[in-house]
Amino acid sequence: MDKLFFNGVEIRYKVVKKPIKNLYLEVKDGFVEVRCNYLVPKFHIEKFILKHANHIIEKFKKDEFFYLFGKKYEKGIKDIKAIYQEKLPPVALKYIKIYSEKMNLFPSKVTFRFNKTRWGSCSAKNAISLNYYLAKLPESLIEYVVVHELARTKEKNHSYKFWNLVEKYRKSFRIGKRLIDVGCGKGKFAIKAVKEGYDVFAVDIVKIFLDDLKAVEPKISTHMLNIFSSKAVSDFVHKFGQFNIVVALGLVLNHAAIKKN
Repeated sequence: MDKLFFNGVEIRYKVVKKPIKNLYLEVKDGFVEVRCNYLVPKFHIEKFILKHANHIIEKFKKDEFFYLFGKKYEKGIKDIKAIYQEKLPPVALKYIKIYSEKMNLFPSKVTFRFNKTRWGSCSAKNAISLNYYLAKLPESLIEYVVVHELARTKEKNHSYKFWNLVEKYRKSFRIGKRLIDVGCGKGKFAIKAVKEGYDVFAVDIVKIFLDDLKAVEPKISTHMLNIFSSKAVSDFVHKFGQFNIVVALGLVLNHAAIKKN
């Protein structure tokens, strides 16, 4: 692993060459990984790292600590992943036992893994997988994730029935009744949500869908977007306030950019 210095601070870095156009930088545990094309020379890579040196050093400082069940500890030379692997399962399995019996919902199996994007998941066969990084959170949030995933064994999508089931068993994490349906289409889901008592905002890029929906269910607040993108949805949410539940097209959630025809 190579290294360079910025204002007396050592920055260790690893270069991963790929058939890509741009340079990408990721701060990892004690070093920086740079991904770039095979033809990018070393001096250009180091110039790129130095350009982001302040951010890198700040991130290194934050990584001197770790969280365990909501409490902050100095990292030292501890193997943090090993700690999470040891500490999380007993706590998570305790809540799975408690809520499986309360909800009468039992997973086919429970596994643990390190995951960067999801706290937990439930397969079509009702196998629950939990993220070891849950050990960072207070136990009350771990408890909520367990209830969330157990509810998925019965209600496979995040429908209003799913959220009502979660709310039934975790009153302290009341979901609330303000819902936004992004990419509502002809509004089948939005209409059902209104009947369940939700305050529904329906959003789409097709005006005729919204006009027809408003005619069928006047209680729904309909809104046009010119483009489906994460920024457009984020701007909309900031404009109209906080929503308790967000229902969105997978393309929107994956930062797609689909322009209106």
